[in-house]
Amino acid sequence: MRTWRVVDDVSSEGTSEDARAISDGVVSHGRGVAARAGGGDATPLACFVHDDGTLVAGLVGRTEFGRLFVHWLWVAPAARGKGLGSAVLARAERQAQERGCADALIETLEAPTARLYERLGYRQVSVLPYVGPFSRHTLVKPLQHRGLDGRSAPEVQHEVEATGNREQGATP
Repeated sequence: MRTWRVVDDVSSEGTSEDARAISDGVVSHGRGVAARAGGGDATPLACFVHDDGTLVAGLVGRTEFGRLFVHWLWVAPAARGKGLGSAVLARAERQAQERGCADALIETLEAPTARLYERLGYRQVSVLPYVGPFSRHTLVKPLQHRGLDGRSAPEVQHEVEATGNREQGATP
């Protein structure tokens, strides 16, 4: 017999196991798709900053398919505006380069934060109206890494842009 439940709290007993099974199922399916595509070995990446034993900043993400995916970047309110978040991001980008990543992807719901990422070398690739006053900004930054073909991410990006321009009838 089929039963249905709609809940407001996925952390309650019985519900958290179901939520975990769904999450694990989606991840397992994604891993299978990635394996068939010839890659997708997701490797966690994190950077934490402590001052006198207290966490004041950090980043959690992963590298996969030659890209750094930043899931969360956080700086404690008292430590903001001092370059700590930029430094954490730069360290994660360096680690991603060492892993062979060609670029990094980060998202935010705040336009001022998107502008900060642009000053750090990220380029906005999409803005999706979200909820209320927010829009989801997706940004990508080429990392200075040479791919298997010997070209850097900026060289590949230039070629992609030039090809796209020619297809639209413009000259590069």
